[in-house]
Amino acid sequence: MFFDRDVMDKAGLLTGDGQLVPFESPKHALELMDKLRKDGGKLGPVFGHANDAAMGWRMFWTLFSQTGATFDLTGKRAEIDEDTAVEVVRFMADLTRDSRTMDVQTAIAAFAGGRSPMIFSGEWDMATYKSTLKDKLGGAPIPTFYDRPAGASDSHALVLPHQDDPDPERRRRAHRFVAELVRSGLTWATAGHIPAYTPAVSSPQYARLRPQSEYADAAKQLVLDPPVWFAGSGSDFQTRMCQALDPALGGSSSAQSAVRSMVSQINTLLAQPNPA
Repeated sequence: MFFDRDVMDKAGLLTGDGQLVPFESPKHALELMDKLRKDGGKLGPVFGHANDAAMGWRMFWTLFSQTGATFDLTGKRAEIDEDTAVEVVRFMADLTRDSRTMDVQTAIAAFAGGRSPMIFSGEWDMATYKSTLKDKLGGAPIPTFYDRPAGASDSHALVLPHQDDPDPERRRRAHRFVAELVRSGLTWATAGHIPAYTPAVSSPQYARLRPQSEYADAAKQLVLDPPVWFAGSGSDFQTRMCQALDPALGGSSSAQSAVRSMVSQINTLLAQPNPA
């Protein structure tokens, strides 16, 4: 997530080292966000989700994972703590009530343009914010609102296709190419991404990157999608989850309705054979 250091500091929401104060609970977070609105005279935190095929699910999965509640898709039907899921959806709607109908680009514009001092967003948008907020831009792993740190995540991967009779030299060149990409983590970092290459993250050069180095610990609290064949980035699963969540986040339906729809969609997918 990203924030405007000046506005957050004036509202008393930064620690002495310029990081966000801890949120003790969802209730405490909502109280602090009300204080932010009052003291800053701006919107509260924004979150672009409307008509998006990923963002609503990412936020839900982040918060639900922080609770440690049951979300088991290993059987023929989903075993999900629906009461906790409803609580999470309600909190999502309350936390981002100023962006009920915002899509991703509208939320980005609201934050970059100074209408909101905080945005729940991916690190890939960092350069946009940096170009307008300059040194005022702060960043942090998504706060721990519930019992444990967690943040919905994924990663890039390179796959070398199988060959029955590979040429050793060509394979070696492919390995060198991949290794060079991985070692170039600082280049990825300038765009906002957290490098997977440990020497890059621990380097003095990375430490000087702000706000990138401030949210590097997000890599230590990552949670991937449930380990089922139909989940993951760009999947129909994520699209269906977002479609179920959107009406509740927009205020046109209840959290209970959203969770019922999510569970129904998951069970529909579980009933389908794995095409692989």
